[in-house]
Amino acid sequence: MKIFEDYFTELQADMVSICMEFSYGLADDIYIYCSAEGNTFAGLAFFAVGNNVAKPRKLDDLLFESGRQKTKVPNFTERIETMNDIITNNLVKIFFKCKEFNKEMPTEMKICYNVANNRLKSAYKYDLVHSNTDDIMLEDIFNQWYEEEKIKRQKTTNS
Repeated sequence: MKIFEDYFTELQADMVSICMEFSYGLADDIYIYCSAEGNTFAGLAFFAVGNNVAKPRKLDDLLFESGRQKTKVPNFTERIETMNDIITNNLVKIFFKCKEFNKEMPTEMKICYNVANNRLKSAYKYDLVHSNTDDIMLEDIFNQWYEEEKIKRQKTTNS
């Protein structure tokens, strides 16, 4: 019989899986940001390739420029929407599993997956992050995390 942690882990793994599919397994690291505050659920991702990070719209260019991908991919915008929808739908499923098992739902999840090492790290928050303020949007938090990881990658390159 499955326990809560089994469902939780399975849904996070599915988020990683769709991002792996989106990046054709060519990214080095996958970063997934999930927000669940009030009745709003959102899941977004970005990727690291070598010393660079890219949001989904730029990943195709980065993979092509790095030589990891031979041609550019058609229907890229549709694929981005599908990926984000699947991540968000899994987040909603986590919400319902939290209710079913009487567990607290994280308001924020940051998932980092290193492809080469098959290593997943997650960080969770349970307090409101953005819905309790008018000057911070969920995209701001996602972009801040993206910029932090971009700087980390650049520092690694310059060290």
